[in-house]
Amino acid sequence: MSSTRKRNVLLITVDQMRYPRLRDGGGMAPDLKQVLSFQPLQADNSYAQYFPGFQRLRRNAVVMRQHMIGTSACVPSRALIYTGQYGTKTRVVETDSLYKYGSDPNFPWLNPKAIPTMGDWFRAAGYSTHYFGKWDLSYVDGPGPGHGDLNPWGFADWKMSAPDAQGGQLNQLGVYRDSGYVDMVETFLRRKAMNYESASPTPQPWLCVTSLVNPHDIASAYPLSWWMPDSLGKVPCVQTATSDTPSVRPIPSQGDRSNPLPGGRLRVPLNPRGFPQDCFSLPDTYAEDLATKPSCQFDYSYKMGLALKSRRPPDQREYWTLPFQLQDQADAWSLAFGQFYAYCHTLADTQIQRVLHALDETGLADDTLVVFLSDHGEYGVAHGGMVEKWHTAYDEILHVPFLVSAPWLNASAEQIRYVDQLTSHIDVLPTLLGLSGIEVDTLAPPAPPGQSWEPIAGQTYEPLPGADLTAVIEDPSRPVVSPDGSLREGVLFISDDTITEYLKGEQAPPAFKVYCAEVDQLREQGLPLQPGSVTEPCHIRCARTNDWKLARYFDPLNRATDQWELYDLQADPTEQNNLVHWDAAGNPVICPDRLPNPSSQEVAQLQQVLDRMQQLLAALEKQYLGYPNPVVEAFTLPELA
Repeated sequence: MSSTRKRNVLLITVDQMRYPRLRDGGGMAPDLKQVLSFQPLQADNSYAQYFPGFQRLRRNAVVMRQHMIGTSACVPSRALIYTGQYGTKTRVVETDSLYKYGSDPNFPWLNPKAIPTMGDWFRAAGYSTHYFGKWDLSYVDGPGPGHGDLNPWGFADWKMSAPDAQGGQLNQLGVYRDSGYVDMVETFLRRKAMNYESASPTPQPWLCVTSLVNPHDIASAYPLSWWMPDSLGKVPCVQTATSDTPSVRPIPSQGDRSNPLPGGRLRVPLNPRGFPQDCFSLPDTYAEDLATKPSCQFDYSYKMGLALKSRRPPDQREYWTLPFQLQDQADAWSLAFGQFYAYCHTLADTQIQRVLHALDETGLADDTLVVFLSDHGEYGVAHGGMVEKWHTAYDEILHVPFLVSAPWLNASAEQIRYVDQLTSHIDVLPTLLGLSGIEVDTLAPPAPPGQSWEPIAGQTYEPLPGADLTAVIEDPSRPVVSPDGSLREGVLFISDDTITEYLKGEQAPPAFKVYCAEVDQLREQGLPLQPGSVTEPCHIRCARTNDWKLARYFDPLNRATDQWELYDLQADPTEQNNLVHWDAAGNPVICPDRLPNPSSQEVAQLQQVLDRMQQLLAALEKQYLGYPNPVVEAFTLPELA
């Protein structure tokens, strides 16, 4: 390859895949954790055979083993990945789904005329940019001339991916949608390999996003819509259940095929390699008592399931078994949920293998940077039986896979290179630009004081605050350096996504009223839930280092005082022992009785840690969020728009 030729970029994303908890005695089977965390494989690993796609990702790979998301859930996290900015600047702080509807003109989607996206940056650098698969950053399914058009956000070719796969409806599940997305990616790669579009000896470089849904089918789709009782007369993803009573459902058996969608004909193979049922055990924190944690956590652990139930048609609600804590067979349901979550990774793997096979088959692999990452994780019934990804800062949702793969980055097809410094989704965009040789300063020179440049027509440039990890990827012994030249001390996670609320200024939708009635009924039965949505404080600012994690839970409207968590990640890797409480004013207070050996020296050291982590959190907020009080502005602006 010519040294002056720009390399292509193939970004493969999955939804709701966490980095396995390697120090949790439960959860996924040890060999499965080894595969999905891209750890060195033992020769007798019994799960590698089920994941040829993940095996191919290992070739020439550099794996960031301590990679954290910057925000949750789907929509805010994707906005951060593709703009390199937190929601305090993009204004994207909410996820549509339950009681907030993407078709609502007041929903805070990503503004195409504001901060440039990854597609905008690469286009400005001379790339053609293409997007296939789940989008989830704007409502592009509506009627009109802009239907299905992502060009305002910097990407071409999305129209055939419509409708967007944003929820748990049958026609939005990854088991049906991902294969169609990959059909288009395979065709795209073959067209680029033929180069008949230009027939030029120096073809235009390209950026191609392949955005898969799975393993997101675990979200709002197990046990319904994957399994449906015959009496409902609905078409499920798999063969209909033989009983009309809710019963624990297994993963599909080898040879099973999906039922076709209504009006369709195609039946999808569900488990062609015979992935086993016994792939997951209950995590160490499954039965955790949340009494010492911020109060929104217990509230959320029940209310997420109740909210999902409220969105189901009335004739399905009696078959909806979340929250599992309310079931007679709670352990069995929770175990089956974890097993099904593990199984959903095989569905993603099938499509990853197809994409990478096409890349190899077309001869494009030598000129293409392959990038793989997930938008956020999944609790998987950890921490008192939680599911989904809201209202905490546990590593089950923060820690996700991120790797880059190319022969010029790692010449070995067998030996993975590992980066163990803390990295974050805030680094993804500057890193992809850096690895592609794109000098941001040449596209966006520093603005004079009080002014802003518009290097991309019609958009306002914001300096990318994340780190370009190119130097660390080339030499993992190097530190992570921020754009201002400072060495990284920790990473920042924020959350302002209130999943059980409806948009402020709107009327409460019917499903919300169903949900509130369910909550009230459980309260009458003695379950200590708060009325309505997940209780405040439930907005989060969190600083994480390799050794410690400090999280502040707050209410931006000051209806509740702050609550806190502090974890020693080396001594307590599953985050069970919260080392602080909070006083009446909302200040964190250390709890000596939660130390294993509460000597006066250890208490003093813990106080020093708390002070240092509070200082770090304040510094990270100032560095990345950009406003004196970003929370209130980000929280209130959408309702004023």
